[in-house]
Amino acid sequence: MKSGRDPGDERNTRLHKSVSRPVPVLIKEMHLLLRSKLYGLDQIAISTSRTNRVPTATYLHLWFHNFQH
Repeated sequence: MKSGRDPGDERNTRLHKSVSRPVPVLIKEMHLLLRSKLYGLDQIAISTSRTNRVPTATYLHLWFHNFQH
């Protein structure tokens, strides 16, 4: 016998609830998520680099240069 709720039910509830968030809040959350992903990619690139120096144009550098002035 399963205990608790199905994780799919929780996801569906969040997707289909009638309360929506303002567009600026959604954009901010998307920016935070993207920066987090880019930071992770930078860390992988740095750790797999053959030299121990940081690349001059990291993903985060490009993000801030092109999208967040």
